[in-house]
Amino acid sequence: MRAQGPGGVRRRPGVGRRACLAALLVAAATSAGPAAPGTAPRRDDPVINKAAGAPGMLDLVLEDGKVTGSLELEEECLEAFADLLPPEAYDEVDFGPDHVARPAAERRPWFFAHGLVVKGPDGELLPCRVVSYEKRPKTLRDLITTRPLPAAAQKGPPAWCFTLEWTCPGQPASLAIRPPMDELRGSALTTVGFRLFHGPQPVNDYRFLVREEHVDLDWEDPFYTRFRNKNLFRLNREPVQVFLYVEALEVRVELVVRPMDLQQVADLGLADHDRIPAAERRAVLDRAVAALRAGTRLEVDGREVEPRLDRVHFVRRSIGRTDVVPDGEDLDLVTPYIGAVFVQPVEDWPKAASLTWDLFPPRVEEVYAIAIDEAGGIPTQLTRAQHVLGWKNFLSDPSRPGFVAVPAPPPRPAFTVDLVRVLCGVAGVFALVLLRRRRLVALGAGAAGLALAVLLPPTWTVEVADPMAPLPAIGAAEAREVLEAQLRNVYKAFDRREESLVYDTLARSVDGPLLTRIFLETKRALEIENQGGARVKVFDLEVAEFAPEPLADAIGFAGKARWKVWGRVGHWGHLHERTNGYVADLRVEARDGAWKLVGLEILDRERM
Repeated sequence: MRAQGPGGVRRRPGVGRRACLAALLVAAATSAGPAAPGTAPRRDDPVINKAAGAPGMLDLVLEDGKVTGSLELEEECLEAFADLLPPEAYDEVDFGPDHVARPAAERRPWFFAHGLVVKGPDGELLPCRVVSYEKRPKTLRDLITTRPLPAAAQKGPPAWCFTLEWTCPGQPASLAIRPPMDELRGSALTTVGFRLFHGPQPVNDYRFLVREEHVDLDWEDPFYTRFRNKNLFRLNREPVQVFLYVEALEVRVELVVRPMDLQQVADLGLADHDRIPAAERRAVLDRAVAALRAGTRLEVDGREVEPRLDRVHFVRRSIGRTDVVPDGEDLDLVTPYIGAVFVQPVEDWPKAASLTWDLFPPRVEEVYAIAIDEAGGIPTQLTRAQHVLGWKNFLSDPSRPGFVAVPAPPPRPAFTVDLVRVLCGVAGVFALVLLRRRRLVALGAGAAGLALAVLLPPTWTVEVADPMAPLPAIGAAEAREVLEAQLRNVYKAFDRREESLVYDTLARSVDGPLLTRIFLETKRALEIENQGGARVKVFDLEVAEFAPEPLADAIGFAGKARWKVWGRVGHWGHLHERTNGYVADLRVEARDGAWKLVGLEILDRERM
């Protein structure tokens, strides 16, 4: 019986209480989600964000000279925003008996002075105008990622939606943002979820706007714009992140660094740039790799090693996602990161590994870091004084590399032939035929040859397949055992990265034209495209249904099978687990004394 984790998530027995390995399934690898169970959570790990579903939603974008606001209001918010609403809204909204309506000409000036207010650093009100408004369904958002739901799922309640614009002179050092308030109670009149962008950079994730909030603006690098209220933060606010993955066959270093910060300690060629042109991206990445190599040191079992670069990309980070930026796109200097992955092959599990980090830009006092194995990981902070990220092998029963033993196929019915006796017999027959004119010689030679064929002891014997004998039958239980072992070994062949090794080991389980096709298709399926080639590793498999039929022309079996695969992927500091189900027609034959998968047609696949 397989051990179960919380909510039915499968655990590997004996890995430890931190366990519940993260995984992603072949061909269903997608983007990152919440951290895997068993991994020590950060206080800002993705969770349900109720503010992203508030009845009032306010998005603010601060640019040089203005603040643009997008405001959506459900019915329950309308009384608090009554003085913003257009005159036609008063014909359909019931504000209640205690509401006193101001004259239409006074409503909006009063509202932008006492309702939704944006102030400059000296407390002065920023003037605001309504650019546009309309009544339409409210935008619905995923409450974890906070991204808008797909168009097919956009069935939000009716809402009044406004585009607002505040004039913001110059580049102020700070701003204050205040919702409509109940002055007696000192709290907001209604529930508003809000988010602020400083240029392209989000300053905070969606949070409830319940009071006047102050934000300090960094115009040189908006990444460092911060609210004074520490609860108004965003995920991925660290400029540098370091991850050390330790597995049975490799130690992997994944580094996520903002080019703007790396430029402060290494020349990436960005000193006089306000953007990263597409044509210069490769050169910037090459310089970044050189800087990262020079500023880090990896040791495995006490020996310094130089891992090879596996991949490097520009990436963008959002809640629960790290996506590779496609080639050919110019980049701003504020929001992108550089993601670099270095790989050191090892044999079996090491006893210890450590990464020394020496790159501390002037504004970076702490570097978020985590050492991760199949039981999870615990985050830590690297500092200039404590700058070594260490890992030791405390796994009680770690998974082991290697292949599953496959039962040998039954031999084809055969009989034994002694080649010496056969040759003697043939020689005797030929003597009788060829020497028939010399009757006595022919009879003597023929008799001698036939006598030797009968009387000689076995000297040189060989097995010869019996073409008349029926092929051995394979029982259903044995066929299921063989199929499951073959499928496991197909996935295990991809535990290594070297393509030649993968192909050679895959050939132990697959034969014929199918070998090349499975190699190419599985390799592609195991690499997560939007993660720049992060690799899925399958750690468990189960054949749920299989009804084999014997082959008429070979020793083997074929039939429709249904199986499940459990896989894991670790990338950019996350561990993920997924399960996929497959339905396929398969054909397995005995070739060269071993079972080989020679036919595979996927009929259906399902992410579970």
